[in-house]
Amino acid sequence: MKKVFNKVRSFLIQDIQKYKFHYFLVAGLLVCAFVLRVWRIDQLLGFYFDQGRDALVVNEIIQGNLTLIGPTTAIEGIFLGPFYYYILAVGYLIGQGSPVIASYWQTIIILLGYFVTFLIARIYFSLRVGLITLFLMTFSFSQIKLDRWLSNPTPTMLFSPLVVLSLLLSFKTPRIFLPLTAFFSGILLQLEASSSFALMLITLIFIFVFRKKFTLTSMLLSALAFFITLLPQILFEIKHNFLITKSFLSFLSGKVQTEGQSTFRIPIDLTFQNRVDLYSITFLEKLKLNYDLTFSFVFVIFLIVSLFFVIKNWSNPAIKLIAFWFYGLLLFFLFYSGNYGIINNYYFFPIFPLFFILIALILNWMFKNRFLKPIVIILLALFLYDQLPMSLSYISSGVDGHTTIALGNQAKAVEYIINDSGEQAYNWDAYVPPVIPYTYTYLFKYYGNRYNRMPSEQITDNLYTIHEVDISIPERESAWLKRQDEIGTIIDTKNFGGITVEKRQRIK
Repeated sequence: MKKVFNKVRSFLIQDIQKYKFHYFLVAGLLVCAFVLRVWRIDQLLGFYFDQGRDALVVNEIIQGNLTLIGPTTAIEGIFLGPFYYYILAVGYLIGQGSPVIASYWQTIIILLGYFVTFLIARIYFSLRVGLITLFLMTFSFSQIKLDRWLSNPTPTMLFSPLVVLSLLLSFKTPRIFLPLTAFFSGILLQLEASSSFALMLITLIFIFVFRKKFTLTSMLLSALAFFITLLPQILFEIKHNFLITKSFLSFLSGKVQTEGQSTFRIPIDLTFQNRVDLYSITFLEKLKLNYDLTFSFVFVIFLIVSLFFVIKNWSNPAIKLIAFWFYGLLLFFLFYSGNYGIINNYYFFPIFPLFFILIALILNWMFKNRFLKPIVIILLALFLYDQLPMSLSYISSGVDGHTTIALGNQAKAVEYIINDSGEQAYNWDAYVPPVIPYTYTYLFKYYGNRYNRMPSEQITDNLYTIHEVDISIPERESAWLKRQDEIGTIIDTKNFGGITVEKRQRIK
Protein backbone atom coordinates (compact mmCIF):
# COMPACT_ATOMS: atom_id res chain seq x y z
CA MET A 1 0.00 0.00 0.00
CA LYS A 2 2.87 2.35 0.83
CA LYS A 3 4.30 1.90 -2.68
CA VAL A 4 0.95 2.74 -4.25
CA PHE A 5 0.47 5.94 -2.27
CA ASN A 6 4.07 6.95 -2.91
CA LYS A 7 3.33 6.53 -6.60
CA VAL A 8 0.25 8.76 -6.33
CA ARG A 9 2.21 11.37 -4.36
CA SER A 10 5.04 11.23 -6.91
CA PHE A 11 2.54 11.75 -9.76
CA LEU A 12 1.05 14.79 -8.03
CA ILE A 13 4.43 16.36 -7.28
CA GLN A 14 5.63 15.89 -10.86
CA ASP A 15 2.34 17.16 -12.29
CA ILE A 16 2.40 20.26 -10.09
CA GLN A 17 6.01 20.98 -11.07
CA LYS A 18 5.17 20.54 -14.74
CA TYR A 19 1.97 22.59 -14.69
CA LYS A 20 2.64 25.17 -11.96
CA PHE A 21 0.34 27.83 -13.37
CA HIS A 22 -2.55 25.39 -13.79
CA TYR A 23 -2.22 24.20 -10.20
CA PHE A 24 -2.01 27.82 -9.09
CA LEU A 25 -5.45 28.17 -10.71
CA VAL A 26 -6.61 25.03 -8.88
CA ALA A 27 -5.46 26.52 -5.56
CA GLY A 28 -7.14 29.82 -6.40
CA LEU A 29 -10.43 28.13 -7.27
CA LEU A 30 -10.38 26.12 -4.02
CA VAL A 31 -9.76 29.32 -2.04
CA CYS A 32 -12.66 31.01 -3.84
CA ALA A 33 -14.84 27.97 -3.18
CA PHE A 34 -13.97 28.09 0.53
CA VAL A 35 -14.75 31.82 0.85
CA LEU A 36 -18.07 31.52 -1.00
CA ARG A 37 -19.12 28.67 1.31
CA VAL A 38 -18.13 30.12 4.70
CA TRP A 39 -18.56 33.89 4.25
CA ARG A 40 -20.94 35.12 6.99
CA ILE A 41 -21.89 31.56 7.83
CA ASP A 42 -22.11 32.74 11.45
CA GLN A 43 -25.14 34.79 10.36
CA LEU A 44 -26.66 32.79 7.51
CA LEU A 45 -26.23 29.17 8.63
CA GLY A 46 -29.54 27.33 8.59
CA PHE A 47 -29.67 25.87 12.08
CA TYR A 48 -33.01 24.14 12.32
CA PHE A 49 -34.57 20.91 13.57
CA ASP A 50 -32.00 18.51 12.03
CA GLN A 51 -29.00 20.66 12.89
CA GLY A 52 -30.11 21.09 16.51
CA ARG A 53 -30.79 17.37 16.87
CA ASP A 54 -27.40 16.48 15.37
CA ALA A 55 -25.60 18.98 17.60
CA LEU A 56 -27.24 17.52 20.73
CA VAL A 57 -26.19 13.98 19.75
CA VAL A 58 -22.65 15.14 18.94
CA ASN A 59 -22.48 16.89 22.32
CA GLU A 60 -23.32 13.55 23.98
CA ILE A 61 -20.61 11.81 21.93
CA ILE A 62 -18.02 14.39 22.98
CA GLN A 63 -19.00 13.73 26.60
CA GLY A 64 -18.36 10.01 26.07
CA ASN A 65 -21.89 8.75 25.35
CA LEU A 66 -21.31 6.96 22.04
CA THR A 67 -24.06 6.05 19.59
CA LEU A 68 -24.55 3.11 17.22
CA ILE A 69 -26.88 4.88 14.80
CA GLY A 70 -26.95 8.15 12.94
CA PRO A 71 -29.72 10.50 11.82
CA THR A 72 -33.11 9.09 10.97
CA THR A 73 -34.04 8.81 7.30
CA ALA A 74 -37.31 9.99 5.79
CA ILE A 75 -38.55 6.41 6.22
CA GLU A 76 -39.92 5.69 9.69
CA GLY A 77 -37.79 3.21 11.63
CA ILE A 78 -34.78 3.35 9.28
CA PHE A 79 -31.65 5.02 10.66
CA LEU A 80 -28.38 5.84 8.96
CA GLY A 81 -25.08 4.68 10.41
CA PRO A 82 -23.32 6.92 12.97
CA PHE A 83 -20.41 8.06 10.77
CA TYR A 84 -21.82 11.55 10.18
CA TYR A 85 -22.11 12.21 13.91
CA TYR A 86 -18.51 11.15 14.54
CA ILE A 87 -17.02 13.16 11.69
CA LEU A 88 -19.16 16.16 12.71
CA ALA A 89 -17.94 15.74 16.29
CA VAL A 90 -14.43 16.72 15.11
CA GLY A 91 -15.71 20.15 14.05
CA TYR A 92 -17.71 20.68 17.23
CA LEU A 93 -14.76 19.53 19.33
CA ILE A 94 -12.39 21.97 17.59
CA GLY A 95 -14.93 24.78 17.95
CA GLN A 96 -15.80 23.91 21.56
CA GLY A 97 -19.43 23.43 20.59
CA SER A 98 -19.69 26.18 17.97
CA PRO A 99 -21.98 25.35 15.00
CA VAL A 100 -20.00 27.89 12.96
CA ILE A 101 -16.71 26.01 13.36
CA ALA A 102 -18.54 22.74 12.65
CA SER A 103 -19.74 24.30 9.38
CA TYR A 104 -16.17 25.40 8.56
CA TRP A 105 -15.03 21.82 9.19
CA GLN A 106 -17.71 20.43 6.87
CA THR A 107 -16.65 22.89 4.18
CA ILE A 108 -13.08 21.57 4.36
CA ILE A 109 -14.47 18.05 3.85
CA ILE A 110 -16.43 19.24 0.81
CA LEU A 111 -13.40 20.95 -0.73
CA LEU A 112 -11.38 17.77 -0.32
CA GLY A 113 -14.12 16.19 -2.43
CA TYR A 114 -13.72 18.96 -5.00
CA PHE A 115 -10.02 18.19 -5.25
CA VAL A 116 -10.70 14.44 -5.61
CA THR A 117 -13.22 15.26 -8.38
CA PHE A 118 -10.55 17.39 -10.07
CA LEU A 119 -8.10 14.48 -9.82
CA ILE A 120 -10.58 12.10 -11.49
CA ALA A 121 -11.02 14.52 -14.36
CA ARG A 122 -7.27 15.24 -14.52
CA ILE A 123 -6.05 11.64 -14.42
CA TYR A 124 -8.64 10.05 -16.69
CA PHE A 125 -9.34 12.93 -19.11
CA SER A 126 -7.16 16.04 -19.11
CA LEU A 127 -5.98 18.96 -17.04
CA ARG A 128 -8.36 21.26 -18.91
CA VAL A 129 -11.35 19.03 -18.11
CA GLY A 130 -10.30 19.08 -14.46
CA LEU A 131 -10.04 22.87 -14.39
CA ILE A 132 -13.41 23.39 -16.10
CA THR A 133 -15.03 20.93 -13.69
CA LEU A 134 -13.57 22.72 -10.68
CA PHE A 135 -14.51 26.13 -12.10
CA LEU A 136 -18.15 25.10 -12.56
CA MET A 137 -18.39 23.53 -9.09
CA THR A 138 -16.77 26.54 -7.44
CA PHE A 139 -19.08 29.21 -8.84
CA SER A 140 -22.37 27.34 -9.26
CA PHE A 141 -24.82 29.30 -7.08
CA SER A 142 -27.00 26.23 -6.58
CA GLN A 143 -23.98 24.21 -5.44
CA ILE A 144 -22.83 26.96 -3.08
CA LYS A 145 -26.21 26.94 -1.32
CA LEU A 146 -26.16 23.15 -0.97
CA ASP A 147 -22.59 23.13 0.33
CA ARG A 148 -23.58 25.58 3.09
CA TRP A 149 -26.16 23.09 4.36
CA LEU A 150 -24.97 21.54 7.63
CA SER A 151 -26.50 18.11 7.11
CA ASN A 152 -25.59 14.47 6.58
CA PRO A 153 -26.02 14.32 2.75
CA THR A 154 -23.51 17.15 2.20
CA PRO A 155 -20.28 15.18 2.91
CA THR A 156 -21.23 12.81 0.08
CA MET A 157 -19.47 15.43 -2.04
CA LEU A 158 -16.23 13.88 -0.73
CA PHE A 159 -17.08 10.22 -0.32
CA SER A 160 -18.83 9.82 -3.66
CA PRO A 161 -15.72 10.91 -5.64
CA LEU A 162 -13.59 8.73 -3.32
CA VAL A 163 -15.66 5.69 -4.29
CA VAL A 164 -15.29 6.55 -7.98
CA LEU A 165 -11.53 7.19 -7.80
CA SER A 166 -10.76 4.12 -5.69
CA LEU A 167 -12.82 1.88 -7.99
CA LEU A 168 -10.99 3.25 -11.04
CA LEU A 169 -7.62 2.71 -9.35
CA SER A 170 -8.67 -0.83 -8.45
CA PHE A 171 -8.47 -1.72 -12.16
CA LYS A 172 -4.68 -1.66 -11.72
CA THR A 173 -4.32 -2.47 -8.02
CA PRO A 174 -7.47 -4.36 -7.00
CA ARG A 175 -6.13 -5.80 -3.74
CA ILE A 176 -5.76 -2.31 -2.23
CA PHE A 177 -8.32 -0.13 -3.94
CA LEU A 178 -11.29 -2.49 -4.28
CA PRO A 179 -11.54 -2.87 -0.47
CA LEU A 180 -11.20 0.92 -0.21
CA THR A 181 -14.07 1.20 -2.70
CA ALA A 182 -16.19 -1.05 -0.49
CA PHE A 183 -15.25 0.89 2.65
CA PHE A 184 -16.07 4.28 1.10
CA SER A 185 -19.33 2.82 -0.26
CA GLY A 186 -20.24 1.79 3.29
CA ILE A 187 -19.50 5.33 4.51
CA LEU A 188 -21.61 6.75 1.66
CA LEU A 189 -24.49 4.53 2.74
CA GLN A 190 -24.28 6.09 6.21
CA LEU A 191 -24.64 9.60 4.78
CA GLU A 192 -27.59 9.22 2.42
CA ALA A 193 -29.56 6.00 2.19
CA SER A 194 -31.70 6.00 -0.98
CA SER A 195 -29.17 7.01 -3.63
CA SER A 196 -26.26 5.25 -1.89
CA PHE A 197 -28.21 1.99 -1.79
CA ALA A 198 -28.92 2.35 -5.51
CA LEU A 199 -25.29 3.26 -6.28
CA MET A 200 -24.09 0.27 -4.25
CA LEU A 201 -26.21 -2.02 -6.44
CA ILE A 202 -24.99 -0.24 -9.59
CA THR A 203 -21.37 -0.59 -8.40
CA LEU A 204 -21.88 -4.33 -7.81
CA ILE A 205 -23.22 -4.67 -11.36
CA PHE A 206 -20.22 -2.71 -12.65
CA ILE A 207 -17.82 -4.99 -10.76
CA PHE A 208 -19.64 -8.07 -12.09
CA VAL A 209 -19.46 -6.81 -15.69
CA PHE A 210 -15.71 -6.17 -15.35
CA ARG A 211 -15.05 -9.03 -12.91
CA LYS A 212 -12.02 -10.22 -14.87
CA LYS A 213 -10.20 -7.09 -13.66
CA PHE A 214 -10.52 -8.15 -10.01
CA THR A 215 -9.13 -11.04 -8.00
CA LEU A 216 -11.05 -13.27 -5.60
CA THR A 217 -8.84 -12.03 -2.74
CA SER A 218 -9.70 -8.40 -3.49
CA MET A 219 -13.42 -9.24 -3.54
CA LEU A 220 -13.28 -11.07 -0.20
CA LEU A 221 -11.33 -8.20 1.38
CA SER A 222 -13.93 -5.81 -0.04
CA ALA A 223 -16.77 -7.77 1.53
CA LEU A 224 -14.96 -7.59 4.88
CA ALA A 225 -14.32 -3.82 4.52
CA PHE A 226 -17.99 -3.18 3.77
CA PHE A 227 -19.08 -5.41 6.67
CA ILE A 228 -16.92 -3.36 9.06
CA THR A 229 -18.84 -0.19 8.14
CA LEU A 230 -22.10 -1.95 9.07
CA LEU A 231 -20.95 -3.13 12.51
CA PRO A 232 -22.51 -0.27 14.53
CA GLN A 233 -25.92 -0.79 12.90
CA ILE A 234 -25.65 -4.57 13.28
CA LEU A 235 -25.05 -4.14 17.01
CA PHE A 236 -28.00 -1.74 17.17
CA GLU A 237 -30.17 -4.27 15.34
CA ILE A 238 -29.27 -7.05 17.76
CA LYS A 239 -30.08 -4.81 20.74
CA HIS A 240 -33.39 -3.56 19.29
CA ASN A 241 -34.95 -6.68 17.79
CA PHE A 242 -33.90 -5.83 14.20
CA LEU A 243 -35.95 -2.61 14.04
CA ILE A 244 -34.18 -1.21 10.97
CA THR A 245 -34.39 -4.50 9.06
CA LYS A 246 -38.12 -4.85 9.73
CA SER A 247 -38.78 -1.24 8.72
CA PHE A 248 -36.70 -1.65 5.55
CA LEU A 249 -38.58 -4.82 4.55
CA SER A 250 -41.91 -3.12 5.24
CA PHE A 251 -40.89 -0.22 3.02
CA LEU A 252 -39.68 -2.53 0.23
CA SER A 253 -42.97 -4.41 0.34
CA GLY A 254 -44.87 -1.13 0.00
CA LYS A 255 -46.56 -1.37 3.40
CA VAL A 256 -45.31 1.98 4.73
CA GLN A 257 -44.64 5.47 3.31
CA THR A 258 -45.10 4.57 -0.34
CA GLU A 259 -47.43 5.98 -2.95
CA GLY A 260 -49.92 3.45 -4.27
CA GLN A 261 -48.62 0.68 -1.98
CA SER A 262 -45.63 0.06 -4.22
CA THR A 263 -41.96 0.92 -3.63
CA PHE A 264 -41.10 0.41 -7.31
CA ARG A 265 -43.40 0.87 -10.28
CA ILE A 266 -43.34 1.27 -14.04
CA PRO A 267 -42.89 4.97 -14.91
CA ILE A 268 -45.76 5.65 -17.31
CA ASP A 269 -47.46 8.86 -18.42
CA LEU A 270 -47.43 11.49 -15.67
CA THR A 271 -44.86 9.72 -13.49
CA PHE A 272 -42.31 9.64 -16.32
CA GLN A 273 -42.90 13.32 -17.12
CA ASN A 274 -42.61 14.25 -13.44
CA ARG A 275 -39.26 12.51 -13.19
CA VAL A 276 -37.89 14.22 -16.31
CA ASP A 277 -39.06 17.57 -14.92
CA LEU A 278 -37.39 16.77 -11.57
CA TYR A 279 -34.12 15.87 -13.30
CA SER A 280 -34.27 19.09 -15.34
CA ILE A 281 -34.76 21.27 -12.27
CA THR A 282 -32.19 19.42 -10.16
CA PHE A 283 -29.36 19.44 -12.68
CA LEU A 284 -29.93 22.43 -14.96
CA GLU A 285 -30.12 24.83 -12.01
CA LYS A 286 -26.46 23.97 -11.40
CA LEU A 287 -25.71 26.02 -14.51
CA LYS A 288 -28.64 28.42 -14.12
CA LEU A 289 -30.11 27.37 -17.44
CA ASN A 290 -33.80 27.80 -18.10
CA TYR A 291 -35.34 25.02 -16.05
CA ASP A 292 -38.99 25.89 -16.59
CA LEU A 293 -40.92 22.62 -16.68
CA THR A 294 -41.95 23.22 -20.31
CA PHE A 295 -38.28 23.16 -21.27
CA SER A 296 -37.37 19.69 -19.99
CA PHE A 297 -36.18 18.89 -23.49
CA VAL A 298 -33.01 20.89 -22.64
CA PHE A 299 -32.09 18.18 -20.16
CA VAL A 300 -33.00 15.48 -22.67
CA ILE A 301 -30.65 17.15 -25.17
CA PHE A 302 -27.91 17.10 -22.54
CA LEU A 303 -28.51 13.37 -21.99
CA ILE A 304 -28.28 12.68 -25.73
CA VAL A 305 -25.09 14.72 -26.17
CA SER A 306 -23.46 13.21 -23.07
CA LEU A 307 -24.39 9.71 -24.28
CA PHE A 308 -22.59 10.54 -27.52
CA PHE A 309 -19.43 11.28 -25.54
CA VAL A 310 -19.86 8.13 -23.49
CA ILE A 311 -20.13 5.94 -26.59
CA LYS A 312 -17.27 7.75 -28.33
CA ASN A 313 -14.94 7.31 -25.32
CA TRP A 314 -16.16 3.94 -24.06
CA SER A 315 -12.62 2.57 -23.92
CA ASN A 316 -11.90 4.99 -21.06
CA PRO A 317 -12.68 3.19 -17.73
CA ALA A 318 -13.74 6.48 -16.11
CA ILE A 319 -16.37 7.00 -18.81
CA LYS A 320 -17.71 3.51 -18.17
CA LEU A 321 -18.06 4.12 -14.43
CA ILE A 322 -19.52 7.62 -14.83
CA ALA A 323 -22.08 6.21 -17.26
CA PHE A 324 -23.01 3.38 -14.89
CA TRP A 325 -23.40 5.74 -11.94
CA PHE A 326 -25.02 8.77 -13.57
CA TYR A 327 -27.45 7.11 -15.96
CA GLY A 328 -27.96 4.15 -13.62
CA LEU A 329 -29.14 6.39 -10.77
CA LEU A 330 -31.45 8.36 -13.07
CA LEU A 331 -32.91 5.06 -14.25
CA PHE A 332 -33.32 3.82 -10.66
CA PHE A 333 -35.33 6.88 -9.65
CA LEU A 334 -37.60 6.47 -12.68
CA PHE A 335 -38.91 3.29 -11.04
CA TYR A 336 -38.49 4.21 -7.37
CA SER A 337 -41.66 5.63 -5.80
CA GLY A 338 -39.82 7.58 -3.12
CA ASN A 339 -41.10 8.68 0.27
CA TYR A 340 -44.86 9.03 -0.31
CA GLY A 341 -43.99 9.63 -3.96
CA ILE A 342 -41.47 12.39 -3.17
CA ILE A 343 -37.93 12.33 -4.56
CA ASN A 344 -35.76 14.88 -2.75
CA ASN A 345 -32.95 16.71 -4.56
CA TYR A 346 -30.37 15.60 -1.98
CA TYR A 347 -30.80 12.04 -3.32
CA PHE A 348 -28.68 13.20 -6.26
CA PHE A 349 -25.81 14.66 -4.22
CA PRO A 350 -23.46 11.71 -4.94
CA ILE A 351 -23.66 12.20 -8.72
CA PHE A 352 -23.42 16.00 -8.84
CA PRO A 353 -19.60 15.79 -9.26
CA LEU A 354 -20.09 13.42 -12.20
CA PHE A 355 -22.60 15.79 -13.78
CA PHE A 356 -20.03 18.60 -13.65
CA ILE A 357 -17.42 16.29 -15.25
CA LEU A 358 -19.84 15.44 -18.08
CA ILE A 359 -20.50 19.14 -18.72
CA ALA A 360 -16.74 19.81 -18.66
CA LEU A 361 -16.15 17.01 -21.19
CA ILE A 362 -18.65 18.57 -23.59
CA LEU A 363 -17.12 22.02 -23.20
CA ASN A 364 -13.61 20.60 -23.60
CA TRP A 365 -14.61 18.90 -26.87
CA MET A 366 -15.98 22.23 -28.13
CA PHE A 367 -12.82 24.03 -26.99
CA LYS A 368 -10.67 21.78 -29.21
CA ASN A 369 -12.48 23.11 -32.28
CA ARG A 370 -11.05 26.48 -33.30
CA PHE A 371 -14.50 27.71 -34.40
CA LEU A 372 -16.23 26.62 -31.19
CA LYS A 373 -13.42 27.69 -28.85
CA PRO A 374 -14.61 31.33 -28.60
CA ILE A 375 -18.13 30.08 -27.81
CA VAL A 376 -16.80 28.05 -24.85
CA ILE A 377 -14.95 31.08 -23.49
CA ILE A 378 -18.12 33.20 -23.85
CA LEU A 379 -20.25 30.52 -22.17
CA LEU A 380 -17.89 30.26 -19.19
CA ALA A 381 -17.73 34.06 -18.91
CA LEU A 382 -21.54 34.29 -19.02
CA PHE A 383 -21.77 31.53 -16.41
CA LEU A 384 -19.49 33.49 -14.06
CA TYR A 385 -21.29 36.77 -14.86
CA ASP A 386 -24.62 35.15 -13.97
CA GLN A 387 -23.60 33.07 -10.95
CA LEU A 388 -21.17 35.30 -9.04
CA PRO A 389 -23.52 38.28 -8.44
CA MET A 390 -26.23 35.92 -7.15
CA SER A 391 -23.75 34.22 -4.84
CA LEU A 392 -22.37 37.51 -3.52
CA SER A 393 -25.88 38.85 -2.96
CA TYR A 394 -26.85 35.67 -1.11
CA ILE A 395 -23.83 35.57 1.22
CA SER A 396 -24.09 39.30 2.02
CA SER A 397 -27.84 39.28 2.74
CA GLY A 398 -29.14 40.34 6.15
CA VAL A 399 -31.06 38.31 8.72
CA ASP A 400 -33.45 41.04 9.85
CA GLY A 401 -36.26 40.25 7.41
CA HIS A 402 -39.59 39.64 9.15
CA THR A 403 -39.64 36.01 7.95
CA THR A 404 -35.88 35.31 8.16
CA ILE A 405 -34.78 32.52 10.47
CA ALA A 406 -31.02 31.81 10.59
CA LEU A 407 -28.30 31.22 13.14
CA GLY A 408 -27.50 34.95 13.29
CA ASN A 409 -30.86 36.01 14.73
CA GLN A 410 -31.33 32.75 16.67
CA ALA A 411 -28.05 33.43 18.49
CA LYS A 412 -29.05 37.06 19.13
CA ALA A 413 -32.36 35.91 20.65
CA VAL A 414 -30.63 33.46 22.99
CA GLU A 415 -27.91 35.94 23.99
CA TYR A 416 -30.55 38.59 24.65
CA ILE A 417 -32.35 36.25 27.07
CA ILE A 418 -29.14 35.31 28.87
CA ASN A 419 -28.03 38.95 29.23
CA ASP A 420 -31.47 40.30 30.10
CA SER A 421 -32.01 37.75 32.87
CA GLY A 422 -28.95 39.15 34.66
CA GLU A 423 -28.29 37.18 37.82
CA GLN A 424 -31.87 35.97 38.10
CA ALA A 425 -32.86 32.38 37.35
CA TYR A 426 -34.91 31.96 34.18
CA ASN A 427 -36.88 29.45 32.11
CA TRP A 428 -37.54 29.43 28.41
CA ASP A 429 -40.03 27.87 26.03
CA ALA A 430 -40.04 27.97 22.26
CA TYR A 431 -42.34 27.48 19.33
CA VAL A 432 -40.76 26.45 16.05
CA PRO A 433 -42.68 25.23 12.98
CA PRO A 434 -41.31 21.63 13.25
CA VAL A 435 -42.72 21.67 16.86
CA ILE A 436 -39.65 20.20 18.62
CA PRO A 437 -37.22 23.07 19.45
CA TYR A 438 -33.94 21.14 19.21
CA THR A 439 -32.34 24.33 17.88
CA TYR A 440 -32.88 26.27 21.08
CA THR A 441 -32.23 23.29 23.34
CA TYR A 442 -28.73 23.17 21.88
CA LEU A 443 -28.16 26.94 21.65
CA PHE A 444 -29.11 27.46 25.32
CA LYS A 445 -26.73 24.66 26.20
CA TYR A 446 -23.92 26.17 24.12
CA TYR A 447 -24.36 29.85 25.05
CA GLY A 448 -25.38 28.98 28.62
CA ASN A 449 -22.04 27.22 29.12
CA ARG A 450 -20.21 30.00 27.32
CA TYR A 451 -21.64 32.73 29.60
CA ASN A 452 -22.02 30.46 32.61
CA ARG A 453 -25.75 31.28 32.65
CA MET A 454 -27.64 28.03 32.09
CA PRO A 455 -31.47 28.06 32.26
CA SER A 456 -32.87 26.90 35.59
CA GLU A 457 -34.23 23.37 35.83
CA GLN A 458 -36.72 24.61 38.44
CA ILE A 459 -39.84 26.65 37.64
CA THR A 460 -39.01 30.36 37.98
CA ASP A 461 -40.96 33.63 37.83
CA ASN A 462 -38.88 34.75 34.85
CA LEU A 463 -40.12 33.07 31.67
CA TYR A 464 -38.93 33.88 28.17
CA THR A 465 -40.96 32.65 25.23
CA ILE A 466 -39.48 32.40 21.75
CA HIS A 467 -41.58 31.91 18.66
CA GLU A 468 -40.46 31.70 15.06
CA VAL A 469 -42.85 32.95 12.43
CA ASP A 470 -44.91 30.10 10.98
CA ILE A 471 -45.94 31.02 7.45
CA SER A 472 -47.42 27.64 6.55
CA ILE A 473 -49.65 27.08 9.63
CA PRO A 474 -50.01 30.44 11.45
CA GLU A 475 -52.99 29.23 13.47
CA ARG A 476 -50.76 26.69 15.20
CA GLU A 477 -48.43 29.48 16.32
CA SER A 478 -51.43 31.50 17.51
CA ALA A 479 -52.74 28.57 19.56
CA TRP A 480 -49.33 28.17 21.20
CA LEU A 481 -49.18 31.89 22.09
CA LYS A 482 -52.66 31.70 23.58
CA ARG A 483 -51.51 28.92 25.92
CA GLN A 484 -48.45 30.97 26.88
CA ASP A 485 -50.69 33.94 27.78
CA GLU A 486 -52.33 31.70 30.36
CA ILE A 487 -48.92 30.92 31.87
CA GLY A 488 -47.23 34.32 31.95
CA THR A 489 -47.90 38.05 31.47
CA ILE A 490 -45.82 39.81 28.80
CA ILE A 491 -43.47 42.45 30.21
CA ASP A 492 -41.33 43.17 27.15
CA THR A 493 -41.04 42.07 23.52
CA LYS A 494 -38.02 41.96 21.22
CA ASN A 495 -37.86 41.03 17.55
CA PHE A 496 -34.90 39.43 15.79
CA GLY A 497 -35.86 38.99 12.15
CA GLY A 498 -38.49 36.26 12.04
CA ILE A 499 -38.02 35.49 15.74
CA THR A 500 -40.00 37.13 18.54
CA VAL A 501 -38.84 36.94 22.16
CA GLU A 502 -41.25 37.83 24.96
CA LYS A 503 -40.19 38.39 28.53
CA ARG A 504 -42.96 37.17 30.82
CA GLN A 505 -43.83 37.19 34.50
CA ARG A 506 -45.17 33.80 35.36
CA ILE A 507 -48.74 33.89 36.68
CA LYS A 508 -48.93 32.40 40.17
